[in-house]
Amino acid sequence: MKRARRESDAGRSQEEQNGDGERHPSLWLEDGNIIISAKSSETQKLVLFRVHKSILSRQSDVFAGLFSLPDTLENYHDGGSGGVNDVPIVHLQDDAEGITDLLNITYNPLDFELFSRKRNPDFPLLSSRLLTLADKYHLDVLKAKIIERFTADWPKTLEEWDALEAAGERLEERMSLFDRLNWPEELLPEPISAAIFAEKAKVPDILTAIFLDLYRASRKTDWDKAGPGPLFFICGKGARWSMAPRELLFTLILIQGAIEGSIGYCVRDLLTDIEVEDGCRSNQTCQRLRNEKRHETTESIWECRDPLAALRSISEWSRETPSVCESCRVWIVRRVPNARQIIWDAVRKVIIRQ
Repeated sequence: MKRARRESDAGRSQEEQNGDGERHPSLWLEDGNIIISAKSSETQKLVLFRVHKSILSRQSDVFAGLFSLPDTLENYHDGGSGGVNDVPIVHLQDDAEGITDLLNITYNPLDFELFSRKRNPDFPLLSSRLLTLADKYHLDVLKAKIIERFTADWPKTLEEWDALEAAGERLEERMSLFDRLNWPEELLPEPISAAIFAEKAKVPDILTAIFLDLYRASRKTDWDKAGPGPLFFICGKGARWSMAPRELLFTLILIQGAIEGSIGYCVRDLLTDIEVEDGCRSNQTCQRLRNEKRHETTESIWECRDPLAALRSISEWSRETPSVCESCRVWIVRRVPNARQIIWDAVRKVIIRQ
């Protein structure tokens, strides 16, 4: 076996130094001209990938530079009887599972399941390692694709948030409790893993939606234990709370304070401090109904922790309550969108300051 410099063997097992290992079943390509080896984090065994220098080099200047080095990494792999001779082998410190994902998406991008499923609640967990490798090896196209797939799953504006919420509500209305055993996960992204991934990928424009979703998540419900299905409707949507770093929880506390500080003003503006041009035509009745709705809304926000839905319900209430005069109804309906935007912007400002 032809050997490279001895110092490259430092810290490596005998198996790694010899280039011995288990060939990957689908990523050992007989016409490949480079062998990549990496240790499995699950089995601790060495896995060998036989691939093409040109394909990886075109997509990564790091791989191009790595493959162009003369002696430092041309440890030649000798397959023995019926094996492969004079094929250079490169030892990578990354785990074999991550290299498998990287090579699979390089060779079979259309068949890569991670990108074919929209709004996958596990996408941040499954793609985090791949994002790290894409960043490390300067695979800019892959990195951009991962970020594009992830950001497409979360609304960036209040209008996009409302469209997604409306789709979920329409689906829920059509489903019986039995049907909800098969509730589609795609409508329930998990916010904590998403927030961590968004920070890692440096995509702050979706963090407002993520933290609003996290704010309304049940503090007592573990996502992986409840998940989609009946427990979601009994206990409320949860989150992967055990994953949350201290900084994320601190941001959530600040956001809670910002929402609580803004919501009181918004509710008063909609239901108490009404100033209509023509005057309220049934002042006593309207005032009583507005006060009742104000208390109901405040209780709903603290219980359900969904200020955007609670404010939207005020507009719906004014349209559906015949005793509310037209002047008050117009006042409320016109000002609800602004009140909801105030909540959205309050959350966004906290995130920007962090």
